[in-house]
Amino acid sequence: MTVLAGIVLSIALGAWSDNPKAVLLQSAAFTAVFGLCCVVSLMFPKPLMLRFGIALHGGPETASGSQLATDFVKHPAARHFWRVVTAVWGIAYLADAGVRAWAVQRLSASTSLTLNRTLPWLLTALLFTWAFHWASRLEHERDF
Repeated sequence: MTVLAGIVLSIALGAWSDNPKAVLLQSAAFTAVFGLCCVVSLMFPKPLMLRFGIALHGGPETASGSQLATDFVKHPAARHFWRVVTAVWGIAYLADAGVRAWAVQRLSASTSLTLNRTLPWLLTALLFTWAFHWASRLEHERDF
């Protein structure tokens, strides 16, 4: 539903403004909202990235999803991991939004479009790699 809303908003913004930069700024705004949601979720008992992790493991009803939730409650290292991961993802996506908004204002539309299409994928790959590597180390330590 959110993706569909984003597509409709992009089409409406592009048609209304006739300015490709407006559509590029809209994608930076969505990125900033995600980053802000990550940071704000740190004020609640379960950070956003833990909720995503549980969902990616099949939900709280599955063995692996339930294990993530249990580890978060039982192990201080797991709580630390999920809070740091959520904070890093939030700050990284806020920075990404800032870089892309800056690029839209300072660079050509084609360069901004290239940046808008590549930077999120590179950033997400980097963040996933870092988080998975750290999680693997923690899991290995837990098993000993």
